[in-house]
Amino acid sequence: MRKIYLSLLAALLAMGLVFGVVGCGEEAANNNDTNVEQNEDANQEPEINEEEVLDQAIVNYYANLENASLISLEDFAALLEEDADSVLLLDLRAPEHYEQGHIEGAVSVPAAKIGENLEVIRANAEGKDVFVHCYSGQNAGFTTSLLNATGIPTRSLKGGLGKGLVRISRGF
Repeated sequence: MRKIYLSLLAALLAMGLVFGVVGCGEEAANNNDTNVEQNEDANQEPEINEEEVLDQAIVNYYANLENASLISLEDFAALLEEDADSVLLLDLRAPEHYEQGHIEGAVSVPAAKIGENLEVIRANAEGKDVFVHCYSGQNAGFTTSLLNATGIPTRSLKGGLGKGLVRISRGF
């Protein structure tokens, strides 16, 4: 009888070992499948939420816009005195107002015509500091944003003609 118990015990242990190894083997196989899936996921490009990327670009662009894109009239006057040839000044006012008087060296490009003249502006802006001005600064602000967005670094004269631009004009 004892021999039967020992044989039975040995058979149970053997079955336990066999099932244990097979069970671990299945678990390992499942783990390998999971690892393969994880590796496949790692090899895939992450999904890009274009709306979030655009939103972040807009936030970054406007974060320091006032400081980055405006120049005081005094600083602009000093820049003109220092090296007027390094400046491209776009006068965004109506042509008839430009004809009545403008800052010496300013180029008349009415705000509504900026898009049509973008490549001409780009060519003339090469190697120069670009500035825009208008009556109040509103069109200049829009134009500054547009030109900066198209890769033409541009600053606006703070306040336009209504804030004393006449004081710094050369030949106005």
